[in-house]
Amino acid sequence: MKKIGILTINNYNNYGNRLQNYALQEILKSMEFDVKTIVNIIKNKSSNSVKYKLRKVKYMSTNLIYKELNTRLNNYLYKKNKTERIKAFKKFTREYIEETDYFISDNNIPDDLSQEFDYFITGSDQVWNPNFRHGSTIDFLTFAPRHKRIAYAPSFGISKIPEEYIDRYKTWLSEMYKLSVREEAGAKIIKELTGRDAVVLVDPTLMLTKEKWLSISKRAKNKPEGKYLLTYFLGSVSKETKQKIKSIATKNKLQIVNLADIRDKKTYTADPSEFIDYINSASVF
Repeated sequence: MKKIGILTINNYNNYGNRLQNYALQEILKSMEFDVKTIVNIIKNKSSNSVKYKLRKVKYMSTNLIYKELNTRLNNYLYKKNKTERIKAFKKFTREYIEETDYFISDNNIPDDLSQEFDYFITGSDQVWNPNFRHGSTIDFLTFAPRHKRIAYAPSFGISKIPEEYIDRYKTWLSEMYKLSVREEAGAKIIKELTGRDAVVLVDPTLMLTKEKWLSISKRAKNKPEGKYLLTYFLGSVSKETKQKIKSIATKNKLQIVNLADIRDKKTYTADPSEFIDYINSASVF
């Protein structure tokens, strides 16, 4: 049986990341591959420098800047909630995702890693976003021979690569054996940098059936007994949107559940299995 190592983001704090990791694993297993996710740590030595912060802000919209500041404030104020959330996400990972019992980093890659797997797949999260991953060689699988490097629907998360990363991205993308991306914008970046045509593929979460997802769902401990309206906002919510949500809930006699509100410990610490159940059981989402 051929062995595949998945390289993705391991931060145990994002529903999309955990679910896409699980989905890609299950798709590959259904194709009779032996699959493991290789735990990797991307060290960010420059994240606190003024240069890094200014460069990051340069490529962020006003809304994203506000979101970043708001997230940092919330993380500071509600550190305990975030810690419990990560604990729940790690428990989900242990139950449903096969991970290596070791980790790698740019400066810590086992000499025999390339021989341990027949192929390596990077994706489908924003592994190629330089603002998050800082141009790590791990995300481009440079430790492996070219014929083992496969990209399944990774995302750049931005529409333009910062100048300081262009030469490295051009080389690394050119050396990828099988190349695909998650968005048209990503295909355009690759075409401009390398001249290669990258196929645009769906996120692996869209490749599993409803029944498969429900098989790993579990009732959320704090899910309302009655009908409810579920919200899930990654950024700030305008006053007008809040009023509209309240109006819909009142009109239909629904309780409002805000799933991503870090101030609400009961829902914020729900794990990915509970996340699936919350969505499946909602009257309005």
